[in-house]
Amino acid sequence: CRLVMLTLVRLLLMLAAIIAARVFVPVADSPAQTSLFMLMESSTAIVAMLLFAPDQRSLLAWSPWCAATIALLLLTFACDPQVPLAMGRVAPLLLVNLAMAFTFAALALYLAPNSVVSLFIFFSLAPVWASPILEVLNNPDWLNKLVVGISPLTAMAVALDADYLRSPWFYEHSAIASMRYVYPDMITVLAALALAPVTMVLIQSNKNNSKRELIGDVSS
Repeated sequence: CRLVMLTLVRLLLMLAAIIAARVFVPVADSPAQTSLFMLMESSTAIVAMLLFAPDQRSLLAWSPWCAATIALLLLTFACDPQVPLAMGRVAPLLLVNLAMAFTFAALALYLAPNSVVSLFIFFSLAPVWASPILEVLNNPDWLNKLVVGISPLTAMAVALDADYLRSPWFYEHSAIASMRYVYPDMITVLAALALAPVTMVLIQSNKNNSKRELIGDVSS
């Protein structure tokens, strides 16, 4: 009973964080305002999962929390009058968020949750802190793709078919908005997000096989 109550409290904290971000974080009026709200809610959902979910020792144990994160996000979208569920980009966004939840959960197996949150924020702001480097180097194509591609916001924006780098805040704080850049396609995004979880599963499987072999050698 106590475990159920703790789980419920954690889920409520996650939901409260998503709602708080939607209510209190301002988003400037623009044609892409709805997409920007969805980006903000999605980012907050991933961060809230990392902060409020209990530490897990395997990716399988993280699975219910990843699924719960997507369920809470869907609930938030359903209650938001600016995000009609009929909009065709909700499903791709939820798919990307699920893959991203597993990606950062995989990192949380080896790093403290606060460190993973810091990495999430660091990479999300890559178009801001790396734009001076791009300017100095005359915006090389490979570096531009890397800077844009490593941001989790880019993966979400691709799912929404939204150009978040030209939103008022990024246009003001990042020179990339005034440069030539290209977003990756959806297949590339999903393949990149699958890399970390698949790698962790293979590592865990290899460890389990090694343990079985060691136990077999000791038994014999």
